[in-house]
Amino acid sequence: TIEEQYNFAVKLALAKKLEEAAKAFEAISSTYPYELRGADSLFFLGRLQFMQEQFELAAYSFSEFNMSYPNDSRLVDSTLFLAKSVGEFAPPEQACKIFRSLPGVLKENPKSFMDELQLLLDKKQCSKVG
Repeated sequence: TIEEQYNFAVKLALAKKLEEAAKAFEAISSTYPYELRGADSLFFLGRLQFMQEQFELAAYSFSEFNMSYPNDSRLVDSTLFLAKSVGEFAPPEQACKIFRSLPGVLKENPKSFMDELQLLLDKKQCSKVG
């Protein structure tokens, strides 16, 4: 069942078998995109990719999560992980443009999110970039 597959993927992640866990989460999210565990799996796939410093893959996963699940309670977290991922690989011109667009993804922008985003803007010296 989907629940058994999800629990197996979680056990792999907890056992620090991150590549295997990522493959399992990816399989669940692509097989069951309209199920709660599909959303959970895509979110955790992005987290695992981020932990493994696969920042471009993580950015893609979090972007896909945001587009697929715009009403999910983890949208603020996924958007922040998206920004952090982009900050790790994108040149300032690209990263700054993305950072500036992200508040528009959210219905509300919590102060904690905006504070973290400002740190990323500062780190990339976005005030000096177009």
